[in-house]
Amino acid sequence: MNLIAHWDGFESVSIGASVLTVGRRVLAQAVFQAADATDWPKGAGVESSVPAAVLRSVLLYCLATNICPSQEIVEASESDPAVKYFCANHSLDWHIVHEFRKRNSVFIRGALTHVFQSVSSNSPLAPLKRIAVLEADVRIRRAVQADSIVLDL
Repeated sequence: MNLIAHWDGFESVSIGASVLTVGRRVLAQAVFQAADATDWPKGAGVESSVPAAVLRSVLLYCLATNICPSQEIVEASESDPAVKYFCANHSLDWHIVHEFRKRNSVFIRGALTHVFQSVSSNSPLAPLKRIAVLEADVRIRRAVQADSIVLDL
């Protein structure tokens, strides 16, 4: 698949009961802006060859598109052209994604809220901006729950 053509597509981003159709380029820009605007803790990464900035962007994009479990994020990094782009030629594994999300969940939640607010800013549905915080919290809890099930197996 031509990656440039892929960026001309759209993603469905659900916020509460509403589903927004968002251009992939717009979503990617919102992810990068949210990652840059967040005051991430120093040294809160994981022992990995994958830079923290890459993990931030991958997690934010995946969570925004409702790819929550760490294993599904890893699978998307191997098959989804947009997620591959955010990986910047780095290979992910479940443990790295899980640990990074676990150690940075408060900051990821805040940045994801920023992403949701950014993509819903042009929506005629004003309440979407208000429920962005709740939706970010739901995605983080869904990721934690899915990873906990894997750890229990």
